[in-house]
Amino acid sequence: SPLADLGCALFLLLTNNCRYSFFEGEEEIQNPFRQELERLNDNRWEGRVTAPISTSGTAPFLLEEESTSTTPACQKLLSINFEYLFESFGKTLHTELSSLVLYTLLQSSPIFAASVAVR
Repeated sequence: SPLADLGCALFLLLTNNCRYSFFEGEEEIQNPFRQELERLNDNRWEGRVTAPISTSGTAPFLLEEESTSTTPACQKLLSINFEYLFESFGKTLHTELSSLVLYTLLQSSPIFAASVAVR
């Protein structure tokens, strides 16, 4: 659909703009969207109940609270069922945008890349 294509294009623009970190003064500046993809988790293995896959074939996202000693309290992590995501890509991989989104996820998220490699 045209709306999904625009969403994919926006996702690609946000994640691929300013890919490399740089220093502004003494502070390191990184792309926050790329940082979120690096921390993307598979929610199948965390004991959380997920919503079933929708009839449109899209994968549901969940936001989780991470509470470890190295991160601030109440920090939200993006989590998705990688099986549903893999199935969604299987249905739409014939399009150029879907291929680019898959490639971006494989390059940005080591956990997602390991999950795809196992399949």
